[in-house]
Amino acid sequence: MKTHHSSDDLNTDTPILALGGEVNTLAMARHLGPKGVRISVSGEHGCYALSSRWCSAALPVPQGMSSHDYWFELLLAPGADRYRDHIVMAMNDECCRSSLLR
Repeated sequence: MKTHHSSDDLNTDTPILALGGEVNTLAMARHLGPKGVRISVSGEHGCYALSSRWCSAALPVPQGMSSHDYWFELLLAPGADRYRDHIVMAMNDECCRSSLLR
């Protein structure tokens, strides 16, 4: 028997940091943003979710910097604690292969 959960059951206290992705990241932002989940997105220029109204913080990878290096700075560099309480979601293959997740 399937249990149906309403959006009222969704705990929106923990923000999300989505790394990479394209339409999948946008779909997540469009789905969870209106429910009150704070979603920060980091990706290459052209990542659709970076310009979504449901994106609470857009963190484009700077020109000339690899996404891996930028995400390391965001998450693991000394003093990088701004996103410590976020759920970090790997939204593309590049992020999944990154040594950040090893």
